[in-house]
Amino acid sequence: MGDAAQPPRPGVGVGVVITSPAHPGCVLLGKRKGRLGGGMYQLPGGHLEFGESLAECAAREAREEAALRLRNLRFASAVNAACPAAGYHYVTVLMKGEAEPGAEPRNSEPDKNEGERGGAGVYIGGVATRSGRGYSQWAWLYDVGVATERWEWVKWDQFPPAEQLFWALRCLREQGYNPFSEELAHLQGYTGSHQLA
Repeated sequence: MGDAAQPPRPGVGVGVVITSPAHPGCVLLGKRKGRLGGGMYQLPGGHLEFGESLAECAAREAREEAALRLRNLRFASAVNAACPAAGYHYVTVLMKGEAEPGAEPRNSEPDKNEGERGGAGVYIGGVATRSGRGYSQWAWLYDVGVATERWEWVKWDQFPPAEQLFWALRCLREQGYNPFSEELAHLQGYTGSHQLA
């Protein structure tokens, strides 16, 4: 009897909800590049490495993708997002952390996130711009409710519509998670199933 082909197993990812005292009510979002979810908003994050704790993974991904060191890193939520048509099924553990005071993000992985590799940001009229060539990779939107083509600190209550959010982030929003509350009430009754089209 031959070996039967095993169905693929879900991946395990860690996403990071990053807040900053310098940007009240905002979380850090980026836009994905690539075949799967290209142009959709996402949180920093990636695959959990063998032997790595959830907090270690979240801290590593924040450093690798956004050049940010985090403090007060803790559990936020977990989602189980599947999109069989795209061959996508991930269990993503969401952690929450705060950017260190005075720290601002840089696009450290421009091959994965829209925009160019950037240097220090300069705040001008509600939008942070990069010194050097090109326009901002990171932006701080205070009064603007429309998402732009760069990484952003976005007000939690002015998020892009669900169809513009990559699946783990979309599921997190659908759970009713609030990064500015320490309650975990959003997990009450959660069955762990988000089937996405």
